[in-house]
Amino acid sequence: MDFTKIPLVVTRVESMMTINNVSSSDATQITAVLNDVLASNQLYTDITPDIVAITKNGLFNAGDIPHLMTIILQSSIFSAIILASIKNNNIKNIPKNTFTEYSVYGVLYLLFLTNNVPDPDLTVFDLLFPGLWKLSALTFTAIESGSKVIASGCCA
Repeated sequence: MDFTKIPLVVTRVESMMTINNVSSSDATQITAVLNDVLASNQLYTDITPDIVAITKNGLFNAGDIPHLMTIILQSSIFSAIILASIKNNNIKNIPKNTFTEYSVYGVLYLLFLTNNVPDPDLTVFDLLFPGLWKLSALTFTAIESGSKVIASGCCA
């Protein structure tokens, strides 16, 4: 993972939050959690085998995005980092799924930058992500409480 690209990802996520009319105080707190998630080598070690298994020829394409989102959301390390960061930053007024949404976007964007995904594919990702996020949020909400994501409290 190319951790030197984290500032680019954070800037991208901050732009996304501006478009979504996230308040500046909430954006600051979301960014703090996002930085913790993006800087976690343990997370990338956890999800890399599954990511390698679904990418063809080591390349990412738009069809991989839902699978990649699921891999990240099902990572207990991902959930633990978010929950620990929320606790460490004493954040109480923002729903956990808000942190999850921007963190999933950030992790995917960092993966794409690290793997030199071309700009047109990044544009497709930006267009697809909001709809895919809504679908995945509905899916994970509907899954019985035995799910890793729901059980961790990450998306509740």
